[in-house]
Amino acid sequence: MSEHEAKHFSAITLLIQALGKVPDLLAITRAGEHLSEAYSLKIKSDETAGRSFQPFPERENAEEERTNFARSLTELLSIPAGTDVRALLKAEKCRDPRWLLSYEVSKALKDTKLVLWWNGESFKPAIWCPELKIAFYARAVMGTLRICPHCSEPFAPERPDQDYCSVAHREAHRVARWRSKQKKCKTRDGRRDGTHKTR
Repeated sequence: MSEHEAKHFSAITLLIQALGKVPDLLAITRAGEHLSEAYSLKIKSDETAGRSFQPFPERENAEEERTNFARSLTELLSIPAGTDVRALLKAEKCRDPRWLLSYEVSKALKDTKLVLWWNGESFKPAIWCPELKIAFYARAVMGTLRICPHCSEPFAPERPDQDYCSVAHREAHRVARWRSKQKKCKTRDGRRDGTHKTR
């Protein structure tokens, strides 16, 4: 992966984990920072190569696809006719990181195919990925590859409930989360209230 691709993968994988059963606000913030850095690196890379950055690369019949998608979405969600659905989705993504995650992962996995493989003994459903970097996203979605919320390094979990690369980083992130909450818990005069406890 190039530098911006690696940063993007790290951000999206971290966001997948951060939006788990109990959302981790500190990890969500870090994922957003990584994603912004990834797009900044992408823009610089494209400018250096003499290309213009296109977050929505055009394909043949792309406008027709967007129109059909918009029509289907307006019918499904009962959105009034004439509403700019793309602007609506963009606004939703800005407010909710779950919209952003679904968009970014869908974009990364757009060239994958669901296939059925015979391994000699039984049929196995699988996701066929045309490139290794796309396979990394598929593994991240399935939870077999994760990013440590503390150090942002990738690791393969040894247990299904392992979210950190080490116990030390788990504890360091827990303390960082606690400190982040303490900054938000201030008295009216702006000083920290040492008696106030957070969960």
